[in-house]
Amino acid sequence: MYLTNAYFQGLIYLPNLATGQPRVGIGQMLVAVAETSLDYFIQEYEREFLVRLLGIRLYDAFTSGMSGQDKEKWERLRDTIFNATTPFPTSPAANYVYFQLIRNGITTTTMKGEVTPEQDYAKNASPDNRLVMAWNAMLPMIRSIRQFIIDNKADYGDYVEPACWSEFRPINCMGI
Repeated sequence: MYLTNAYFQGLIYLPNLATGQPRVGIGQMLVAVAETSLDYFIQEYEREFLVRLLGIRLYDAFTSGMSGQDKEKWERLRDTIFNATTPFPTSPAANYVYFQLIRNGITTTTMKGEVTPEQDYAKNASPDNRLVMAWNAMLPMIRSIRQFIIDNKADYGDYVEPACWSEFRPINCMGI
């Protein structure tokens, strides 16, 4: 799809990703494992995010329009959702994928059930604050995308399903 390793910087930083210089030895092995996992989560959750953001009608029009004759208007929408114009690209889709990836990694499935992995020379901490920050940081980006769609109603208005726009709400560590 559209997300790459470059989107996972700053607040949504993921360790061991190759973002520039090549690594060797154990560093390269860690990179390979992390990238495989990230690629899976991108494939799994980028589409889910886009459907939640745009609604199924606009999502379908967007994906088919990217390879159609009227490609320019769909590229504008893509570039609004996936802002790659800066050295550190941003997208609410990256925050969403990060949220799902970290939430999934809280426990590990074993043959004996779910376990919390322990680390040598480190103490596990709750990821709740980081998840809340990542989720809530994506909300202004979503509002900006929705405003873009509203401002370009002539291009996208026929596909909009406003009911899906209420799905993204702020969260907090207390679950309220």
